[in-house]
Amino acid sequence: MLDLLGPHALADTAAVRRWSGSARIVKQAFGTSVLKAAKDANPNLLTVCRPIWQLTTDSAAAAAGDIISFYQAHGFTPDYTELWNEGDELGQNLGHGLERRVALTAQAVSILSGAGIKVAGGSHSVGQPQQADIQYWVDNGWAGMHVLALHEYWFDPAYGGCGSGFDGFCALRYRMIRQWASGNTPPIIITECGRHASGPEDWGWTKAGISAQTYVNELEAYSRELAQDSYIIGANVFTNASPGTEWDNRGFNTDPLVDLIVGAAPGPGPGPGPGPEPPPGGGGVILPVSGGLVGLMAGVLVGGALAVIAALEIAGVRGKITIGEEERQFLGPEEVPVLELEPGQPIPPGFTRVEPV
Repeated sequence: MLDLLGPHALADTAAVRRWSGSARIVKQAFGTSVLKAAKDANPNLLTVCRPIWQLTTDSAAAAAGDIISFYQAHGFTPDYTELWNEGDELGQNLGHGLERRVALTAQAVSILSGAGIKVAGGSHSVGQPQQADIQYWVDNGWAGMHVLALHEYWFDPAYGGCGSGFDGFCALRYRMIRQWASGNTPPIIITECGRHASGPEDWGWTKAGISAQTYVNELEAYSRELAQDSYIIGANVFTNASPGTEWDNRGFNTDPLVDLIVGAAPGPGPGPGPGPEPPPGGGGVILPVSGGLVGLMAGVLVGGALAVIAALEIAGVRGKITIGEEERQFLGPEEVPVLELEPGQPIPPGFTRVEPV
């Protein structure tokens, strides 16, 4: 399970919306439509936005003003906002622009906080920053940022160089940063993460010659690592993209992973009309199934214990059955709450669904 991982959206696609519907954290760059739809469906979802590409460095007031205007125009404010990205606009190291980055961040945080906007600051690239840079952030109170944003990527473990698997220098570098800061960091969001090919830095998982399932397995392992550290809020897997666009061509597109992450999209439901006839020789009805339960079929035939167990065994999932107001969990065919029906007996009110846990 990708418990701590969610999507990074560059394109508003059906796939990224489906993943957002089951994620705990979602990031969108240069737009808010995915975030707004997901937040409307799940108010507890954490949302992160990088609103502006090439955010101005003329002044913190100008940068903050552009961000405020962006959210006003889009009618949505996320939980956290990223400012200057990696080394795109400002340097990441002492003597190379970090000092200005820290000063502008502090000023922008003050302005944005007054507008009710929380900042995910830093947004340092993979392998950055260095120990002296972290000490400078610490000495300046992390510029008042609400959370620290970092980017982490990894290569094939056999690569041999920095970033080989979860080596702690590129992936899981946040632990080294936390150690350098003697534990004095804001909570952390890994606002970009994922697999790089062992070649140009900006090649992604499809250029690495691995299958979608292998990549999902790697993401699950990364999520398990993050779950060990309570100061980690979550991470966003870079990135989805429209077919044929830059980041799709570079091999990063995460949309093809969504069926493996959250399950295949449900097919069209049955049209209106009477339900199916009860099975011969016994009572029973069709129990509708929520679309999130993958592979179970359009409905479960409930005619007694054997029918329920058989259907759940086919599904091979954990879940729960709701009977009236009582919810009972099951772990598979060995523990299945059963509703026995006499021939012709209708299903009682409330026995209405089977869902994943």
